[in-house]
Amino acid sequence: MSLANCVRCGKVFMRLRNPMCPDCQKQEDELFERVVAYLKENPGASVAEAATDLDIDVDVITKFIRAGRLASVKPSWQVTCRECGAAITSGEYCNECRNKLAEEISRAGFKRAEEPKKQDEGQAKIFLYDRVKRN
Repeated sequence: MSLANCVRCGKVFMRLRNPMCPDCQKQEDELFERVVAYLKENPGASVAEAATDLDIDVDVITKFIRAGRLASVKPSWQVTCRECGAAITSGEYCNECRNKLAEEISRAGFKRAEEPKKQDEGQAKIFLYDRVKRN
């Protein structure tokens, strides 16, 4: 847990995983529920129609699509890949662009951080012994 500023309202809160404070997360969940209810009543609606009828910003609905939250309710709604513009049903990048990016990263020599080496138990005991002996 750490202190963070809410990405939506700027309020300081204890962050666990979500970048939004509990109040903003609650509001966003309520918006999501409204979108889902609207889609159940109007299955043929487009993103623009849903945004207009619900008085919600299109970017909010797009965020739900990118997060994959609406995939089970409206699988035909799509967003575009941030790199090439291809239609995708969730996420930021299409599979092809994601693979290219991973390849470029590996070519550039970036490697995952190695786990720190664990001390040998004997060394830890000696260190503790030396510390106690000095006092």
